[in-house]
Amino acid sequence: MPLSCFLDIVGCVPEKMSSKYTSLLPFLRNLFTTSTREDVREISAVIYAIITVNTSEKSAIDKEIKEFVVQGQNNKNLEAQCGYLSAVSNLCERCVVLSKRGKFGGKGFSPANWEPYQEGAVVFANFLSSPQQLLVSTSCSAISLLARCSGLPLPNTSSKQDALLNTENPFNVNKNDTNVVDGDVTKFIVADRLFKIVGNAKLPSKLKERALFTLGLLCCGERLPFAKQIVMGFLQMAKDSKEFEIHLQIGESLVLCVEGVNSNENRDLWTELPKEGTAKIKNMEALKENDQLLEWLLHELFKIGRNPHPHSRQATSIWLLALLKNCPEREPIKSKLQILQDVFMDFLSENSDIVQDVASKGLSLVYQNSDESQKQALVGQIIEQLTSGKRSVAQVTEDTKIFEEGQLGKAPTGGNLSTYKELCSLASDLNQPDLLYKFMHLAHHNSMWNSKKGAAFGFHSIALQAGAQLSDHLPKIVPRLYRYRFDPTPRIQNSMQSIWHAIVPNTTATVHKYHKEILDDLVANLTSNQWRVRMSCCNALADLLKGAQSLHDSLEQLPTIWSQLFRVMDDVHEGTRQAATSTANVLSKLCIRAADASTGKDGKQVVSVILPVLLDTGITNLVKEVRSVSLQTVSKLVTAAGDTLKPFLSRLIPALAGAAGELESARLSYLSTALADTATRDVLDDMRASAARHHYTTDTVVKCMPYVDIDVMKEMLPKILELMKSPQLGTKVACCHFVVLAAHYLRADLEPVAGKIMSNLLNGTFDRNSTVRKNYAEALGQVSAYAKVQSAEKLMKKLVTLYETKEDDTSRSAIALCLKSISKAKIEHIKDNETILAPMVFLAMHGPKDDDSSTVEMFEEIWTDISPARESGIKQHLPVIREEIEKSLNSSSWTKKVQAANAIKTICKEVSSGLGEHREQLIRAMLAAVHGKTFDGKEHVIQALAELCAVKENEPPVSAALASECINALLVESRKQEMVYKRHAITALGQAIAATHCDRFQQLYDIVKVILSKDELSMSKDSDEEDNEGARQRREQLTALKEAAYELLGKAWPKEPDTQEKYQDVFFEHCSKSYPSSSRSTQLAILASVARVLERLTILTDAGEPMETDNVPASNRDKAISNVTGHVALIIDYTLQNSNQVRHRRDALNIMEILVKQLKDLNKTEELDKLRSIYQTYVQDLSKDSSHEIRTKVDSIKVHFK
Repeated sequence: MPLSCFLDIVGCVPEKMSSKYTSLLPFLRNLFTTSTREDVREISAVIYAIITVNTSEKSAIDKEIKEFVVQGQNNKNLEAQCGYLSAVSNLCERCVVLSKRGKFGGKGFSPANWEPYQEGAVVFANFLSSPQQLLVSTSCSAISLLARCSGLPLPNTSSKQDALLNTENPFNVNKNDTNVVDGDVTKFIVADRLFKIVGNAKLPSKLKERALFTLGLLCCGERLPFAKQIVMGFLQMAKDSKEFEIHLQIGESLVLCVEGVNSNENRDLWTELPKEGTAKIKNMEALKENDQLLEWLLHELFKIGRNPHPHSRQATSIWLLALLKNCPEREPIKSKLQILQDVFMDFLSENSDIVQDVASKGLSLVYQNSDESQKQALVGQIIEQLTSGKRSVAQVTEDTKIFEEGQLGKAPTGGNLSTYKELCSLASDLNQPDLLYKFMHLAHHNSMWNSKKGAAFGFHSIALQAGAQLSDHLPKIVPRLYRYRFDPTPRIQNSMQSIWHAIVPNTTATVHKYHKEILDDLVANLTSNQWRVRMSCCNALADLLKGAQSLHDSLEQLPTIWSQLFRVMDDVHEGTRQAATSTANVLSKLCIRAADASTGKDGKQVVSVILPVLLDTGITNLVKEVRSVSLQTVSKLVTAAGDTLKPFLSRLIPALAGAAGELESARLSYLSTALADTATRDVLDDMRASAARHHYTTDTVVKCMPYVDIDVMKEMLPKILELMKSPQLGTKVACCHFVVLAAHYLRADLEPVAGKIMSNLLNGTFDRNSTVRKNYAEALGQVSAYAKVQSAEKLMKKLVTLYETKEDDTSRSAIALCLKSISKAKIEHIKDNETILAPMVFLAMHGPKDDDSSTVEMFEEIWTDISPARESGIKQHLPVIREEIEKSLNSSSWTKKVQAANAIKTICKEVSSGLGEHREQLIRAMLAAVHGKTFDGKEHVIQALAELCAVKENEPPVSAALASECINALLVESRKQEMVYKRHAITALGQAIAATHCDRFQQLYDIVKVILSKDELSMSKDSDEEDNEGARQRREQLTALKEAAYELLGKAWPKEPDTQEKYQDVFFEHCSKSYPSSSRSTQLAILASVARVLERLTILTDAGEPMETDNVPASNRDKAISNVTGHVALIIDYTLQNSNQVRHRRDALNIMEILVKQLKDLNKTEELDKLRSIYQTYVQDLSKDSSHEIRTKVDSIKVHFK
């Protein structure tokens, strides 16, 4: 997408944009020669061509094209070949287009005589017959790109090819003539090879479509002399191909052929918009030629369209539609609108949806382009076609009225009979022709009753007359009549009721007599292909079952009835669905009543028959209504059947648990997946889990639990464990809830299977969904309470192993949840295995704390469970903790190194008595971890190393050699270039030097002087406006780095007089000069550093000893003291004059007090006077300061000046 957008920008304004991006040309060349994606190669080649052509001279372009041509032929890499070929085609196309506007090649330039263009065209033509599909596709694209803007720089034909042009079909895709390709490459050969591609059955359709499009474009860049022959080649494929996409592409290519150079494809696609109608005509002579070609093409298509072959008719319809849609203004089209109308009208009756759809679109276009008289004629013809069709056969239909409304009167129940279908459907279903004739006879005979006598008798008397003939067929008639009585159409229902009452004197007795036949008929027709039949069967079935003496009469059919009802409850017809649901509810009540425990063996038999279909098909059905009625039935069966349900529990409970997930709303599941915010998604999933635990499927499981023993548990366990792998959240939660219930009900009896359950629950705790993880962890804790000691120990070891191998936050959170749940359920497991857990938990509680630090907090709580007193716990487990730390430091994982470092910092902080022998081992491990490249969090590692260098009181110091190694390692890290890390390294170095008292001032000064030479206040002046935020961050980082550097100088100030002598003037001079231009925070760092150095400055101490002992003459010492005083005075004076910040003033006064004390001890009157002058200048203002601390400091200094 970014590359495409960049192409749009450069392509639309190439003159302005190309010069700005010439630096990208090597990158683009690398892209189109190395990318494995065809679209990336193509786009990068286009951009490359646009930039190159608009920024380079012709000679350079010629040279580059020739180079690319050679590479395209000889490069061993297929993608690189394609990339070079694509670049050649785009370079040539851009040059040709610019040459038309006089912007390339100068006067007299002709693309046809341009040598690089000719070489490229020959290469493209030759690659059309390559065995590599990718090269063939690229060549097709290249030729189409070049042909649309100009004729190919190739001869039209050779002498042998001229003879072929006069044959009937020179481009026969089925021929195997190879003589055509002999000799020089010509345009004829290009077209022939493209047709060969189309005729190759082994090539993909996309490549064939590209070849067809290229053939059409050959006619756009020039007035091709054999355009007609190309069109003839297209027409031969009418019968050969049945692919809709191929026909569409041929239609598009035919349009290109008949438009020729006047086509919208013959333009600069970047700078010229397509034109419509006559505006796109560029060449009138070409238009005349193309009109002749179009006239001939239409004539040929009309002939092909009369061919009955379905492929030909489909192709002709699509091609005619393409011509009519794209060339409506052309004279040949206008003059043949009537013929086109007739052809499309003929296609309307074709037995093909595609052809009919194309024909309708064609007629619409004919109508749009016709005059008023033609429009009227077209409308009339369409109406005639739609109303009468091809055949007009007068016949009686099922809705033909035999009687007028009320002519027969009404049946005793008020039913009407009027249509042929209403009277004869019963007889037709029974396959009794004599009954059909009787009904028709009654209809014709009824005219005599069209009087008050006929109205009196009504249809009832007619039915009585036919009773004798119907009685022999009652076993077949009664089941159908019973169903017809429930027809959804009231008039049919009433009619059938009339017939029923006429032939069935006692309804109850008749239904009981034919109960099996009626039930078989209803079950067989429940899934009829007519919705009216399905709906009537549902209503009839409900009535039949309610009126039956006992449900046991239908016991064998109950599974089939349930399964068939489930199907109809998902019917496309709403009324049918409602009828099926109503019937299912009736059947549910009847089954629950029949399965009652009081019925004994019969009830158990009903449960055994209906429970499988309810569990297998019902409660997991995709239809909400089916699931609902199934679950309600199962739930009430549990209550009604009681302990007789025990043999079925191993099947029932897993089915209910699985249904808990299946019944969840798909919208909620989708919403949970679609939510980007993790916190919101977790809240939603928690709600889903709560709903699953309180769903009536889960409530039903709770009802079953009193009947579950260890034998039932063992039997159902494999199914439960398999369900735990379900992708449904509800199913997983339901399984976990069942396991928790089982633990509470079975307690110690659960021990034999607890280990197996824990193993599966442990796997589930690493689910990607946090809610699932919590539920699995909770269940794991509950089951572990009743597990064997060995199983618990094995679990703890497994958790430790998982923590060491899985470094992602999700997995570690799951481990913490498991341990927390186990601790909550049975703390003894944690206590008994604290030796195993302590190192891992201690390290884990030092994991990275991001926005959600709940994992670390859980590990801290677990550590509290292991050892309530932190220091004693650390000391107790220090050996194994040290081993775990060393293992983490030696790991390749950066996260583990950081955790180990944080753990070491905690140990150094908490263990007040010192680390003893462990310190050196930890330092060795830390030195190994510090070595190497910088990584995220490495600052914690170097900080931990610095803290290890600081020993506790009464603890032997770190050996000089080891201390030196630590300092050397920190010096290496301080030389790293990344500013944030460098700051931490410098800080750690200062801590380590302060702790070990090593003199490495010369080395560290070489590091910090580069830092201190940078001016943070001017960093953003050279930044662009768009990078202000980045400049601000860099400035802040540099400021912090400089503060750390000044702090380091203060902490690391050497004791050696020689070293001090070398750097004291440099240090104080730098501080006094850089202080005014530094930021406020940096100024504070300078003041603190100056104060530390003054306290340890040798020239200001040992006043009683001769200076010769320090190898410094007295005059040099006086001069050094004067210089130091001068620099410090400047800092103090600037601070008190320009800063109203309390901290700045306080630190400056503190420095003054330190220096005044030292000068006073040395009796340096001149220097003291200089400081006194500064003091007197600001004392009045300082005495009025609001800060009590400053006022106190002023009074303290005043005492020293007395």
